[in-house]
Amino acid sequence: MAGKKRRLSYKKAVRRQKFLEQSIHSAQEIDKTLQLIQESLTFIDRHLTGYIADRIDAAQVPQEAQKIQSELTSHEISLDEMKKRNRGKDAAKKIFSQIDTAQKKLQDVSIKFRLFQKPANFEQRLQECKRILDEVKMQVPKLELRSVEQEAVQSQLDHCMKLYKTLSEVKSEVETVIKTGRQIVQKQQTENPKELDERLTTLKLQYNDLGAKVTEKKQELEKCLKLSRKLRKEMNTLTEWLAVTDSELTKRSAVEGMPINLDAEVAWSKA
Repeated sequence: MAGKKRRLSYKKAVRRQKFLEQSIHSAQEIDKTLQLIQESLTFIDRHLTGYIADRIDAAQVPQEAQKIQSELTSHEISLDEMKKRNRGKDAAKKIFSQIDTAQKKLQDVSIKFRLFQKPANFEQRLQECKRILDEVKMQVPKLELRSVEQEAVQSQLDHCMKLYKTLSEVKSEVETVIKTGRQIVQKQQTENPKELDERLTTLKLQYNDLGAKVTEKKQELEKCLKLSRKLRKEMNTLTEWLAVTDSELTKRSAVEGMPINLDAEVAWSKA
């Protein structure tokens, strides 16, 4: 009986030792895997930082971007599976802590990867559109009608047409920047999506407002110029008539003499 108990105790000890050895081996494998993941994430993070600093985006190095995307996806799957396999185990608390640390690092690198996917020249293009619209905005007050003289109105209309042309030329770029910006916001490829979304909305409203104002002033100035030309033509006709009439009256007065009273003068001028 005692011998049987000893044999059972021995077998139990052997199983326990085997279990401990397996646990140690498993823990070592987890540590090794986590270390490799951490080293990979550090390497990727360093490269992404360099790309962003050098204004290089994913579209410029598509193969490298695809490689990074694949590695990040692989690390995410590995960490999730590692958590599932170790759920409920004795050493799970320590392992989970290590996995959480690695997942936090993965999250940070993934955010930087999304920033890397944003077109490197987007901010520059957005600022350039804003600069052009701001310049047009500063010129709009100069379109207020200051004179009905034909030359002055023509000068203002010429200036208005330059602004109109500027808005027409920048329209396509503004639309592209807004569309690209909305995609960046949707994909969270910026550190502050809300702030960028507000800037895009402001840009759109500013373009629409300037387009409406410049178009309105263009129509007003064209109408005024038309009236000014008509007035000048009529004034020239009147001036010519007055000159001819004055010449004729002068000649007649030299020959016939001027009437002695107003009624007679009126009748004489109509004769």
